[in-house]
Amino acid sequence: MPEKCPHCKEEAIEPGMQLCPECFEDVKECPECGKFLKPKAPKCPYCRYDFSGGTPTAAPSESVAGISIGDSVRSNFSIDQSTHQTVIHGPDPMAKHMATAVGESCPICGRVAKDDYFHCKACGRDYICSSHQNPESFLCSECHAERLKRTAPGAISDGLLPGMKFSSIPAGSFMMGAPESVAFIDMFNVHGESPQHEVQLDAFEIMTTPVTQAMWKEVMGSNPSYYKYNLTPVESVSWEDTQEFIRRMNALDSSSIYRLPTEAEWEYACRAGTTTYYYNGDDESKLDEIAGCKMSDGLEIFTRTTPKIEGGTYEVGKRKPNAWGLYDMLGNVYEWCSDWFDTQYYAASPLHNPQGPSHGTERVIRGSAFFTYGITGKPPGSHTRAHREPSTREQILGFRLVRTMK
Repeated sequence: MPEKCPHCKEEAIEPGMQLCPECFEDVKECPECGKFLKPKAPKCPYCRYDFSGGTPTAAPSESVAGISIGDSVRSNFSIDQSTHQTVIHGPDPMAKHMATAVGESCPICGRVAKDDYFHCKACGRDYICSSHQNPESFLCSECHAERLKRTAPGAISDGLLPGMKFSSIPAGSFMMGAPESVAFIDMFNVHGESPQHEVQLDAFEIMTTPVTQAMWKEVMGSNPSYYKYNLTPVESVSWEDTQEFIRRMNALDSSSIYRLPTEAEWEYACRAGTTTYYYNGDDESKLDEIAGCKMSDGLEIFTRTTPKIEGGTYEVGKRKPNAWGLYDMLGNVYEWCSDWFDTQYYAASPLHNPQGPSHGTERVIRGSAFFTYGITGKPPGSHTRAHREPSTREQILGFRLVRTMK
């Protein structure tokens, strides 16, 4: 299987190279140790060669972007653009690089370096010895073990903020959408919930609850919600607002990437292996076990400028979770997804990891809220779609995050 470029994550030229063609064109070779670095690096992080002065130095390195690409790399080579194969032009310079590591100690076990040390891309530590490295993931043994623990199917792990937890959702397939006989249409003009179609998804992590007001305030410093209580979902946030929250989360956490779930990921996580109307069955009388959802046949749209809706949001995580440990997937607040909305998308959806339409005017929202509208007399289920313009803020709109380990 082709290696991935550690910089851009695209397919590499060849396993020994581990850099894609675009990244290869953007690297430079350290003349002292033979490592290949992104050109922003003022000094080689391995032998401290000073590119500005042209001499090696033992001074501490600033934060530099060195990329270790393996012992099989040669310094004197070029790429045949027609075949993307490495062409070797000279001797192997790696002996100089290996010599520079001698005398350094592995930060895990203290073993003195010889010739097999590398940099962990997660924790940032250098000189990891061969007994404590995982070359396939570019992680030290401690970070690799943490990744395996965190990504085991069904595992619940802590997030960056107090009270934030993530459930590891296994890769798999499911039938997305609803038969036409039960496709839900309400005042939001929800449609496009059929045809049912198979979707295959890779594994991912998703928050066990919606983002709370306490979490929002920790990152954003303010609280836009109508129903102000730290442990209830943040609401009255637009899709655009969520993107700023995500941007700040990604800036705070160097080990993970945060984003909204795709619509397919959301429904797959909500169903947790079920095929019923709700994720606890088809019996509406048991809906209150998993969701607080007041029905109305009114047509008012409640925004931040209108009086509060009777009842309001409630504390997250207090009703029964689904089989994968997720709370409030129905009830409490509708949740923003990353996808643009299109009534015809299901008919043309790709099988593997669908990302939604490439453009649109409204974004998908999923689930249901503490107060929902309908003309069918039945609250929204696991399959129900709705949509809003990205700038919309309403008392029933919130979100949860998906997390990916770098």
